[in-house]
Amino acid sequence: MAQTLSSARFSSSRLVRALAATGLAEAQQAPIAAEQRLAGMIDLSDSIRVSAAQLADPGLDFEAIPVDLSAVRADFLDVRAALLRSVQQSFHPGSGYVRTRLPQPDYSAEPAKGVEPYQRFYRAQQREMDFRISGLLERVRAAASDCSPELRQLVRLDKTLQKVMTGHARLAYNSLAEHLGRHLQELIADSSPEQAYPRLFRNMKAMLLAEIETRLLPILGLVEAIEQHHQTEHND
Repeated sequence: MAQTLSSARFSSSRLVRALAATGLAEAQQAPIAAEQRLAGMIDLSDSIRVSAAQLADPGLDFEAIPVDLSAVRADFLDVRAALLRSVQQSFHPGSGYVRTRLPQPDYSAEPAKGVEPYQRFYRAQQREMDFRISGLLERVRAAASDCSPELRQLVRLDKTLQKVMTGHARLAYNSLAEHLGRHLQELIADSSPEQAYPRLFRNMKAMLLAEIETRLLPILGLVEAIEQHHQTEHND
């Protein structure tokens, strides 16, 4: 396999950089500790739910089921590669079959109208991410839950955090397509439509590729937890 998990280790800062190129986020910000970020998003009831998940008994009657680590790795890398390839091909006519293809620009349209096909295109790409990544997440969670009581508890905590953070994440990701309209207006104000649209497409592609990596980060954490469990078992 050409890819490895080490090559799939990425940072959500790539998404921040991609957004900074469109003016939606500042490229350089003072670092904020994770606990400070979470404090601004999790209320008291959510805190109680997270605490309960952390304190829950992982199960005294747990019986481990052998997990094929290489299959878990391959599943993660295959889904990641398919998503990245789909985005890349959707921007290049004739590069292979893709479910959603980048529309041709209408240079004569007002920016507010001209950007609408690309907002629909961006949302279609996000739906494809949701579909593929949700399936991958369930499979990796199932594998982790079979490894040990500790990883089963980690999966329980991961599910709880997902429920708590889903609303925040949905709002954040939904805002990306909305932002494209303002970005196109700014590009056209600085240049001609013939120059603005290619720049919009480059930035859109960078945003989509970075969003894929950001969405995969929680699953990568679970895969690495399974890896660590297997290494510990091997060393004992």
